[in-house]
Amino acid sequence: MKFPESGLPMTKKKTNASTMEKPLPATTRPSGKSLGRPASKKSPASRKAPIDVIPAAPPRPFVAELQIGADARTLGANVTNAVRNAIIQGKLAPGEPLGQEYLANLFGVSRVPIRECLKQLASEGLVEVEPHKGAVVAHLSLDELDELYGIIWSLETLAVRAGVPRLSDEEIATMEKIVMQMDRVDDPVEWYRTSVAFHRMILVASGWQRCIRIVDECRKNIGRYIMEQEFFAEHVGEWRDRNRALFKACERRDVEAAVTALDVMRRFSTTQIRDHLKASLGGDEAKQAKRRK
Repeated sequence: MKFPESGLPMTKKKTNASTMEKPLPATTRPSGKSLGRPASKKSPASRKAPIDVIPAAPPRPFVAELQIGADARTLGANVTNAVRNAIIQGKLAPGEPLGQEYLANLFGVSRVPIRECLKQLASEGLVEVEPHKGAVVAHLSLDELDELYGIIWSLETLAVRAGVPRLSDEEIATMEKIVMQMDRVDDPVEWYRTSVAFHRMILVASGWQRCIRIVDECRKNIGRYIMEQEFFAEHVGEWRDRNRALFKACERRDVEAAVTALDVMRRFSTTQIRDHLKASLGGDEAKQAKRRK
């Protein structure tokens, strides 16, 4: 897919400082306005509003909700969050081009924050910059998946040994609520976020900040494959059971049982996701071969 050279203007909202740290919901285009018409030059205040929606871009439309963290204070961070979320949630597929001119027009910004965005996402492994072609959404190879999961499980095992004995009663109660929420949630994106929050509580209990940052970054790359609807629906029941087994071990402050529960996840969940990625890569290769013919 090739993005058009000129993009579509974004829907923008006025916000104040009190709303900057909350996720902004996706919106629809305002009535009476054409998405094909450039933004008015008479409303400079609207240009400063945070970006909350990426409008549909043919032939593969997507809408990304902007998630603004406490450190997201610049326009570049807003753009980066919007594109990152679209990739993680699978709304931008591996191999899709990310043209600087198109994105600049789409967001109504200069190329400077777009270059910052692509550079940051490339450092996270979500974007690849191809010589003479520009930036595209990165594919995750099987070797890269093995590496990411090797890092995640190794660090989480160390964090379990350090963090489980330190879990307070209040933290255990919060973890139980999260596990119960995972049992109710059927949306893949929301479920994955909830699962990550559960595992993150153990990491936080360890007190190892570098460990938390590394695992967070690794999970960004893997999540986009887990959140595919058909794959998620097939395996979510097993994942719920494995998370509950980990919680029960944490509730008892049983370090060895928690390590065992993590090892079960490593052996079974990783194999399922690896097989899914392998099938996905095979499909991508077949599509590319068909295009070449």
